[in-house]
Amino acid sequence: MLADNGVCCIDEFDKMDPKDQVAIHEAMEQQTISITKAGVKATLNARASILAAANPVGGRYDRSRPLKHNVQLSAPIMSRFDLFFVLVDECNEVVDYAIARRILDNHRAISNHTIRETKYSTEDIQKYITFAKCFKPQISPEAAEALVTSYKRLRMSDSNNAATSSWRITVRQLESLVRLSEALARLHCAAQVSVDHVNQASKLLNKSIIRVEQPDIALDDDFDSETVMVREEDKENEADAMETDDVDGKRTKIDPSKLKITFEKYKRLADMLVLHMRADEEGVDEEEYEGVRQDSLIDWYLEMIEGDLETEEDLNIQRTICHRVIRRLVTEDHVLIEMDSDEKNPLLCVHPNYVVTDQ
Repeated sequence: MLADNGVCCIDEFDKMDPKDQVAIHEAMEQQTISITKAGVKATLNARASILAAANPVGGRYDRSRPLKHNVQLSAPIMSRFDLFFVLVDECNEVVDYAIARRILDNHRAISNHTIRETKYSTEDIQKYITFAKCFKPQISPEAAEALVTSYKRLRMSDSNNAATSSWRITVRQLESLVRLSEALARLHCAAQVSVDHVNQASKLLNKSIIRVEQPDIALDDDFDSETVMVREEDKENEADAMETDDVDGKRTKIDPSKLKITFEKYKRLADMLVLHMRADEEGVDEEEYEGVRQDSLIDWYLEMIEGDLETEEDLNIQRTICHRVIRRLVTEDHVLIEMDSDEKNPLLCVHPNYVVTDQ
């Protein structure tokens, strides 16, 4: 109530009493606060922005769990916030030194009764904020179209990453996009919201949608620990060194630890394959496109990384990784679809609802 038309800063937000959380919920939802005293009920304006800080459960943030499981806040209250930022105190020698140096400099300045020089004074910042508040930016038709596109992209990304996202993308995030776009336009003292403002707001919101940290993917979990057989037509073109292992039909044993990749690498490889298949699909008529053979897709990938392959073992490992990533995309992630019943070399196409996102 006292922060009407201002900013209300709350510390230890997760330790608020339930009755206080109800009052904050009403203020964030209705922009008002209801007070009942001596039988008289009054409704007061509380048109304030909420800046809240909370501590994780147990005092340590668990990266393997969603944000909602790391803080003791109800889902309705969390859905009222536009942005979330997780500050993790990680050990970094450079950052720790800079922080310690800054604290000591401030301590010495206070002890010596000196005033540190700053680029902008408090009065300058206050004048700028007061001036920026005078602007009431309007959403242009181009910006409105960009808002719709950004919201659709967030929705598709949420459906593709439902297991790793912290919460569902709803119309509340669309309202957040509108508010952030208007705030960015006001920040630049612009009378109209532009497409650039919408794009910046979308990036900011996307960064705020914290996703669960994924563990490394072991591609040998559901497979045996042998590499994929090299096709007969490839054997004929290989050097004599290949003959000792593959001509007799033997499979090369490899270290299972070499078949473990990070989730980020798995995502990059999957998107790389999907973009290649989408490019092939766009290059022909929709009715004529049948798909891409699995072996052809693997060969294309090996050609793309040919410069990184130094030994025959590297070739076999990368072939195996690509093959098992494709199988995972088909059987678990359902990103790729098999168009025929050929088990050894199926015809593949990309699921029409899959969207490649910039993570």
